[in-house]
Amino acid sequence: MINPVVYPITLYQLDDFDLQLNWRERCGATFDLNGYNARFTLWPTETDRTAFVYQVTNPMIGGNGIMLGNVSPNIWTHITSSFINFDPRPQWYVLELRTPVGTSPEVSGVWFRRAHGIVTYIV
Repeated sequence: MINPVVYPITLYQLDDFDLQLNWRERCGATFDLNGYNARFTLWPTETDRTAFVYQVTNPMIGGNGIMLGNVSPNIWTHITSSFINFDPRPQWYVLELRTPVGTSPEVSGVWFRRAHGIVTYIV
């Protein structure tokens, strides 16, 4: 089981947002995320999963989304300023990765949480 990192973030209204993470092997080598899928979701609260406030996925399109790879940082989430004007204000985020289909049967195509935390939203 992979334990997600708990990492607080700050979003500034009408300003670009970047979250760059490095997932490494136990030996310290950068984990190759080519072939994986990712989603970064902003939620109203930590427990409310009825409707998300905003979500980006990979690949990055028009400057918004997530880029995955095999070099540092191997997880890069970016949201351009024109999209950061949220109502309701998000208070929690979750970053998830999905393993490529065709990997070992117990994890093939499975979504797992890689990071989550409190969102401070500054207007």
